[in-house]
Amino acid sequence: MGVTQTPDGYLWIGTLMGGVSRFDGLRFVNFDLEETKGQGPTQVNHLFTDAAGRLWVNTFFGLWRYDAGALCLRIAEGNEPGIKAQQSGLFNPE
Repeated sequence: MGVTQTPDGYLWIGTLMGGVSRFDGLRFVNFDLEETKGQGPTQVNHLFTDAAGRLWVNTFFGLWRYDAGALCLRIAEGNEPGIKAQQSGLFNPE
């Protein structure tokens, strides 16, 4: 779980089992990672923005990035040599 704000002013909230919600000051829009990945509920461990202002979402299933209005899986646990998800919410080299 976590909260971050992107440079465009959106507030992003990671949930325990419901994906990520974006708040624009008036309403929430939910991005359901379960539907995106097709693996059941996805716990969000950490949300952060990089130096370019892009949103990144860390889950137990992988690392996602917000691109063109959708959350896209960038690194799937077990599919990238030398990378593994940690319960701390960060990806660390093995």
